Amino acid sequence: AVVSTQSGHYGRDSDRRLDENLIRVTKEASVNQEKAVASARTEEQDTAKQQLEDLKNVLLKEKEDAIAKIKEEHRGELSELESRLKVEKEREVSSAISKTEQEALDRLTKVKIDHDNEISKYKAAVAQEEEATEAVKLKL
Repeated sequence: AVVSTQSGHYGRDSDRRLDENLIRVTKEASVNQEKAVASARTEEQDTAKQQLEDLKNVLLKEKEDAIAKIKEEHRGELSELESRLKVEKEREVSSAISKTEQEALDRLTKVKIDHDNEISKYKAAVAQEEEATEAVKLKL
């Protein structure tokens, strides 16, 4: 009878310890599961942050490439426009030079005509003086 009482007591003790161990293991498992979930969330956030950063870099590169492509497309047009402007400016300068040269030539021609007229007047005056001198000589 003593043995059976002891085994009964021993059985209840064992059950109680088993229950305590189960509760402890369950709590530890719950804590470990929460830690694992938190860790997984942190990893997911880190992965999402990295993916977002990678996406930003890709978009930035695409934007830079698009800008470079547009610049390249317009570079030819700009070069053509600059060339046309240069030709037009050269024409304007050439025209201005020609006009200036023509104006200078016209002024020189007028000066020469005025000079020739003055020479003709001077020669006429000299001829008149010579005639007057001859007339005086003849009278003497």
